[in-house]
Amino acid sequence: MRAALALLTVLAAGAWAAGWPRRRSRARITRRIYRHVDEALGARRLENDRRATLRHWWKPVLGRGLVDALWPVPQLAGAAALPTTGRQRRYVTPKLPPRPWPRRWSRWDVAEVTLRWTSEAHVHAPSFFDQLAKKLAQALGLQWSDALFAHMVDWGGDRVTFTRVQHVRVPETVSAAGELDD
Repeated sequence: MRAALALLTVLAAGAWAAGWPRRRSRARITRRIYRHVDEALGARRLENDRRATLRHWWKPVLGRGLVDALWPVPQLAGAAALPTTGRQRRYVTPKLPPRPWPRRWSRWDVAEVTLRWTSEAHVHAPSFFDQLAKKLAQALGLQWSDALFAHMVDWGGDRVTFTRVQHVRVPETVSAAGELDD
């Protein structure tokens, strides 16, 4: 009886330490951001084209059953399976502080996000970066304002880095009397 209780205690402690069932890991935050910005980055269309090409070339070799398991076919109109987290990291790279032990990362801990667009994105549209910033704010659960993010575009690398702007609070009453006496 004591051995079973000890084993149950160890399993519960291990589950808590691993963050199960609600694990807020870097991968979870990456998936959350990706789901919001994938269409604007052109990643959804490119990943669907890639999946269709792989299905076409591997179906004669592997057979339909295995191909359907590896690269699923969209079942509903416009609905497609999300790519793996590794593929999502090609498009979304969040910068997080060191792990805040004992709590876990949350979406509001994200200080900077690098987004990589594809050839399917409408990068030269006038509102492209504003649209990405709004979708990023929605993914992070922040209220949108024009001064929420500063962005830096790397045209050679096809990516943009959004950094959250830290606002400095200025007191309402500022006195300059001591400085004017000199």
